[in-house]
Amino acid sequence: AEYMGSQVVHMSRAWRLFKVFHFSDRPRPRRIQITFFNEAGEAEQVLAETGLSLLQIAHQHDIEMEGVCGGKTACSTCHVILEKKHFDKLPPPTEDEEDMLDVAAGRTDTSRLGCQVKLRASMDGMRVLIPSVTFCALPPPSSSLIKP
Repeated sequence: AEYMGSQVVHMSRAWRLFKVFHFSDRPRPRRIQITFFNEAGEAEQVLAETGLSLLQIAHQHDIEMEGVCGGKTACSTCHVILEKKHFDKLPPPTEDEEDMLDVAAGRTDTSRLGCQVKLRASMDGMRVLIPSVTFCALPPPSSSLIKP
């Protein structure tokens, strides 16, 4: 209970938790502008929430980016090409991401996997090229490699 003057105000546990999380000083997700391009030059600008990956943003906005492995760094179907100024702001790719980029069609010096690029406020205005050719290193679900 909290005392306010001569009145006692009872606060529920839910309200106390709400106050802690709602009014805390931790940074909140911010919306930034990202422009996706295909190789034909067609562009689509979207507002994207920071903290999400480029793959998640593409799927939220129905932009064609496969992501066959579901963001598990096991394929290169979410291969994207970034502008150097944004590429340089990213942490280096992991060994798993490098392995998948090695088999990505059309890899460049600024290639990354969309599932591994987490958006930050400093990426506002980022331009992302989605190559028209992707490659999946995973066998299809009904693989002929499995014999009955």
